[in-house]
Amino acid sequence: MYGDRRHRTIIPAVAMLGACAVLCPTAALSADYAAGGGVINAPNGNATAVGSGANTTGFVATAYGAGSTANGADAAAIGAGSSANGTAATALGVQSTANGGSATAIGVSSVATGGNATATGNNSAAQGDDATATGQSSRAVGTFATATGQSSVANGTLATATGMLSNATGINATATGARSSANGIGATATGVASRAIGDFATATGQFSLANGLTATATGEFSSATGAAATATGQQSIANGATASAYGQNSNATGEATTAIGQASTASATGATAVGANSQATAAGAVAVGFNAAATGANAIAIGNGAVANGSIAVGAGALASNGGAAFGDGAVATGANSAAFGSNAVATFANSTAIGAGATTTAANQISVGTSTSTYRMSGITSAASLAAQSGPTQVVTTDAAGHLASANFTPQDISSLQTNVSTLQGNVATLQTQMRQAFEGTAIAIAMGGAALPSDKRFAISTNWGTFRGQNAMSLGAQMRLNQYVVLNGGVAAGFAQGGVGGRAGVTVAW
Repeated sequence: MYGDRRHRTIIPAVAMLGACAVLCPTAALSADYAAGGGVINAPNGNATAVGSGANTTGFVATAYGAGSTANGADAAAIGAGSSANGTAATALGVQSTANGGSATAIGVSSVATGGNATATGNNSAAQGDDATATGQSSRAVGTFATATGQSSVANGTLATATGMLSNATGINATATGARSSANGIGATATGVASRAIGDFATATGQFSLANGLTATATGEFSSATGAAATATGQQSIANGATASAYGQNSNATGEATTAIGQASTASATGATAVGANSQATAAGAVAVGFNAAATGANAIAIGNGAVANGSIAVGAGALASNGGAAFGDGAVATGANSAAFGSNAVATFANSTAIGAGATTTAANQISVGTSTSTYRMSGITSAASLAAQSGPTQVVTTDAAGHLASANFTPQDISSLQTNVSTLQGNVATLQTQMRQAFEGTAIAIAMGGAALPSDKRFAISTNWGTFRGQNAMSLGAQMRLNQYVVLNGGVAAGFAQGGVGGRAGVTVAW
């Protein structure tokens, strides 16, 4: 439509100029020429005025069309009601107006005002030196302002608007893309329906929005609102002074907030979320890691899946709440003011502390170190400095089967008494051991004195024997004498080898 309408206006005018050049007297090429009611106000200037009310003033000025006006050397006004005012000014089109040296207006009702100003398109307007408006109803206002596209607007020195319905308002503002808008000194909007509002604000991407001094939004549907706010990534949101959101669907809401990573969220003053799906939702909270979450003022959660509620959790899957602190993968500190240090350490009671991998507290105010398989080493406990640091009565450490530690009083007098008791016990044990060996030797003596026999046809016999028992040995000497066929006397003596034991026996045997 625009092109057809423009051509319908310009082409007949050009055709009429061509016809004039062919049909007008030869003298018109070197002298003034007026026809159809045209008026030449500067004779002998080779001016041309053709049409009812056409009017020229200036050397080689040309006015063609009813009511057209050309004022200035080499000025040209072509079209009914057109007006060219200024040296080499050109107005081409019905009701077109060019005001200024070398100004150019082309199109129905187009207006170019200012040196070298150019307006091209029906109802276009360029106002200011070197201003350029191109496109139906385009507007360029300001030195070197440029508007390109239907209904585009560039308002301000060096302002540039490119695209249908684009709008650049402010010194050096730039809007590129259909319905894009840049409003502020140095503001830049690039992309369909992008908007940059505020000095040096920058919006890049379709439907992006940067609103605030130096605010920056990059990515489709990104939004940065607030001084120095930055949103980078599709549908990213930075809302608040110096807020920063980086990543698709990231959201930083509040002054000085930072969200980095896909779907990350920082939603309170000074909050920081780093990692996909990370969440920092309270003032000063910090969440770093995939799915990390920090809730509560100044909470810190660092590690994939770490969760801190007004507390500190560092490590993959670490969990801390109620002012607790958990350090280590899977560490848990949920008791009030509790602390867990080490992989899978657990402190769930108030003021309790778990230290070491797998350590677990079982009561409030408890410190648990390690597990049942742990060993403990404290290198400095034997140092002279450690001993010198002690003062007053010393105590001993006690423990139970569960590993609960306590202390008991232990004085030098207790040590002396214990040493005496130990010495006495050692003596008793030594005596008992000697008595046991003597008893074993006595058993060997008894064994050695057994086994003697008197043959039936003999009156007297002597025998010797050896006996042993539990490492003790003995020798015996025995004798038997037959008094008559009915009575036999016997006796013997034995001695041990090691303990000096001596035993004897005597007996009588009566047989009938």
